[in-house]
Amino acid sequence: MRSRTLLVLAIVVLGAGGYAVFRMTRPPLDDKTQIQNLILTASRALEQQRVKSFMAVVADDYNDGTYNKQDVENLVRGAVLQSGEIRVVPYLRSLQIQATTATATVEAEVTVGYTRGNPHAEPGRGRYTVEMALRKGRHGWQVTSARGWESAQAQFGGEM
Repeated sequence: MRSRTLLVLAIVVLGAGGYAVFRMTRPPLDDKTQIQNLILTASRALEQQRVKSFMAVVADDYNDGTYNKQDVENLVRGAVLQSGEIRVVPYLRSLQIQATTATATVEAEVTVGYTRGNPHAEPGRGRYTVEMALRKGRHGWQVTSARGWESAQAQFGGEM
């Protein structure tokens, strides 16, 4: 029994050591790739209806002049609760990076299926151009403001 415990412990230590070496030898992702990953993370989080994962890309001090982070979370939560399915296909149209800040323009094709509450409703579809400001901080890149998504909120019944 003791040799089995030692074997399991050795496997865990070797696995952790291998992972640490991998992380230390792998070059860090450049800022452009990190921002592209952030956009994909947000899109996939919406599709998987994971509000908390989506909100992880939004900075605590998010403010677009109309909404703050809590407002955005409430809108996203409402959209997720109303829709049976969300599909987002993002296209990064432009990206300008200046040290720890960036601006990006993302075009997104969005399809929202309203199967909860009305299974016979046609899915909503739209194409939106979202301009966003980002900042790199201790949590990586996060969105500090965005505009252009408000028309999606209007189209999908004020829920998104």
